[in-house]
Amino acid sequence: MDRKWIKLTSISGRGVRSFSLLFLKPSLYAVVSVNGLQKQTTSPDPTGGENPVWFNPVRLDLDGVDAPDQDLVLEFDLMASGSLLIGGDWLVGKVSVPVGDLLTEGGDGSVRHVSYQVTAPDGKPNGVLSFSYKFNLPPLPRGMDLAVTSPPPAAYYPPPEATSAFYPPPPPVAVGYYPPTQTPGHVAYYPPIPPEDVACYPPLPPPVDPAACCYPPPPAVRDPYSYLPENWDRRSYR
Repeated sequence: MDRKWIKLTSISGRGVRSFSLLFLKPSLYAVVSVNGLQKQTTSPDPTGGENPVWFNPVRLDLDGVDAPDQDLVLEFDLMASGSLLIGGDWLVGKVSVPVGDLLTEGGDGSVRHVSYQVTAPDGKPNGVLSFSYKFNLPPLPRGMDLAVTSPPPAAYYPPPEATSAFYPPPPPVAVGYYPPTQTPGHVAYYPPIPPEDVACYPPLPPPVDPAACCYPPPPAVRDPYSYLPENWDRRSYR
């Protein structure tokens, strides 16, 4: 039967101090486990510096831990190799990584590379731990993926015919807020436009008669001889 496991490779540290009082450079190694179980230890880094590299691949069986995936924690204990003169090996840092976070990125079985901060025993930062990982996830039984990924629609959404009883029904569409136009069944929002034969301004005044003037007409020019008697003889005045 195929099992679920995680494989770690390219485990390394950067800036991890060992806090040695004798100014020594002890070799560092890592103890890897899941929820404190299935502990596996890498070989000590031969350089003895603050940037250890461990080439040992680590494989942990996730089915061997009686806990759901969201409760699994991948734990790293970074240890310094010491002698009996200084009290043996001691802890220089810890890293705890939720397995659920790793599944979010690498649940498709691809190789992923991540980095996490190392915490010293006094709670202060002590460098960075990096590693690559890959999951082996057995396929789900036939029909199990459909049962999990395709729940019945009615379990999460109300039926389509359900109506709300907390609000009154909307008003009829035919109701308008302004008087309607001449077109029946049309909702108008502004008054209708006046017909074209209706003028928007008063009619123009009739044309002014040129004979009519604002001043009285001049007196008629009369013949100067019109004042003489009718039987006068114009030759007698010559």
